[in-house]
Amino acid sequence: MEHVFTASANTVNTATFSASSTGSNSDSETFPVYQFSPYLSMGKSYPMSNNANNTYAWSDGVSTRRSKHSLRLSVQYAKYQVNSYWPKYPNGMYRFGAGLTSLPGVVDTGHAFASYLLGLAEYAETSLSPSPSYFRRSSTDVSFRDQYEAVKGLTISFGLSVDRFTPRTEKYDRQSTIDFQAINPANGRPGALVAAGRNGIGRAFQPVLIRPSANMGLAWNPGPDPRMVVRVAFSRSYGAMPVYSGQWGTQGFSAYPTFLSPKVQLEPATILSHGLPLPIHTLPDLRPEAANDTVADLIDMTDRAPVYQSSSLSIERELPGSIVLTAGAAYSGGKNLPVGNSASNPNAIPLDALRFRDQLNDEDFNRSLRPYPQYKGFDVYSSSPVGRYQRDTTYVRLEKRASNGLSISAYYEYSKQLDDYSGPYGKQDYYNRQNEWSLTPGNEPHRLQVSYVYELPLGPNKAFLNMSDWRRHLVDGWAVSGVATLLSGNPVYLRPLFNNTGGVVSALNVNSVPGVDPHVSDPGPALWFNPAAFDQPPNFSIGDVSRTHPSLRNPGNENYDLSITKRVTLAPDRTIELSAAGFNFVNHADWNDPDNTIGPVSAPNVNAGKIIGSSGGRVIQLGLRFSF
Repeated sequence: MEHVFTASANTVNTATFSASSTGSNSDSETFPVYQFSPYLSMGKSYPMSNNANNTYAWSDGVSTRRSKHSLRLSVQYAKYQVNSYWPKYPNGMYRFGAGLTSLPGVVDTGHAFASYLLGLAEYAETSLSPSPSYFRRSSTDVSFRDQYEAVKGLTISFGLSVDRFTPRTEKYDRQSTIDFQAINPANGRPGALVAAGRNGIGRAFQPVLIRPSANMGLAWNPGPDPRMVVRVAFSRSYGAMPVYSGQWGTQGFSAYPTFLSPKVQLEPATILSHGLPLPIHTLPDLRPEAANDTVADLIDMTDRAPVYQSSSLSIERELPGSIVLTAGAAYSGGKNLPVGNSASNPNAIPLDALRFRDQLNDEDFNRSLRPYPQYKGFDVYSSSPVGRYQRDTTYVRLEKRASNGLSISAYYEYSKQLDDYSGPYGKQDYYNRQNEWSLTPGNEPHRLQVSYVYELPLGPNKAFLNMSDWRRHLVDGWAVSGVATLLSGNPVYLRPLFNNTGGVVSALNVNSVPGVDPHVSDPGPALWFNPAAFDQPPNFSIGDVSRTHPSLRNPGNENYDLSITKRVTLAPDRTIELSAAGFNFVNHADWNDPDNTIGPVSAPNVNAGKIIGSSGGRVIQLGLRFSF
């Protein structure tokens, strides 16, 4: 809903209210989940769920013009609700590994499926959620903007806003986390379960945040020629931590008992035929040690919030023939971005513990090396504010505005994006994030896109075949449109065939071989890169190659779409439109990514660096549309 009040010719007040709601639910059979890589799992996680996301927003803004100033003052308030019932493994999850059917101390001699046939699980987990969760959060924004026309051809804009973000609360205070300042009575070490609204803890685990944001811009027409404009912009802003669907952060009111093998090559975590034992304590269980021996939910309790910054410079020039040429460069970056478990692990074992070698395969010894040994791990649920990224871009855009039936838009971009958190497999070193700074896996440095629409010059009042009898229906109303997209490949990410680090490293990188060029002279499906330039790290050591390779790229992608339409006017208010669309109409095949797994010299992966298969294929779609 919107209400606009015009106070005067120069002053307008606009008030709005909006409400939106999305929901999802499922109710399938609750069968246990069985995992035994490399085969497909059996069962389904989250088999029954009911989620609703509601958003309510109010805003009021006053815009006025005073001399050369265009001013706007606005206030916005938004309230977010997430209602969720979403147990992950209500009937349990069992993971079977190769260790229990392998020769003790000998890598790669067992098989996960053999362990499954014996019913010996190396890990098990279940979910107990007696009630739904009702999460709440709100934000308030007060902003001021001034657009000032300093002189003819020079406009300066400035904006300042103050945002207030409230942290997530639960309607009935059914929230919990691990407080690193609280002492755990089980072992006298820091890290104990705390619940919202109890024992001096507030309803939320994070403070209310008040953050200023600013932006400024400049549009300048240099010289007497009005057909060229230079634009400069800068902005810095803060974001709020998101509220996701799911019941994360409710441990103590919900329970997720986990069971680990004390020695993955000798003892199972549980025997399948015995099932999983019932919890000793009933829910809610808010004892400080209630989350011990589990993968505990961890809500960040600091005042860190996502920070975003960007700047840009562009030059736009109008050329003859209704053509506009724009060239520019842009920068964007952020820090304190929320990341997930693969990029943040406050309970990771420091890498210098690799010196203990085979002792690390003992679960009790392994856990004793963790900062918080009372926990098997932490679940940060994509809400750990430690991520950082930077993206630099240069681009050229050419647009031909519609004239003589033809319009074209062409855009070329070169970009480089780096971060310290993105996948695809995780991080090698959680304690030195600078070592994880590398190219973003999805970064495609070169991007070219061309789109066009051409109304053929046939028919009445057109340049060719200007007929006025019945034949005009055959030649009039034809148009051709299409899009061509060409993308260079994203970075190659290499992974070792084995990871024998005693559970210290979850995502192991590979080693480089000194003096060997990783590139090949003529990359193709037979050999895209040189696998001899890389090696499997020795047991209980880390790799020296970055998460994504700085110069090796996967194959690029090309796509060409074409559409031909014929429009027939039956009456002023009735038309028929026939269309034929060809997606990838040239039938171009894009190669798949090469095999990125690197094995040791003694047992190499013979397919490393090779490409098997391609994707793509022409798709033809015919359509008929009647408008009346």
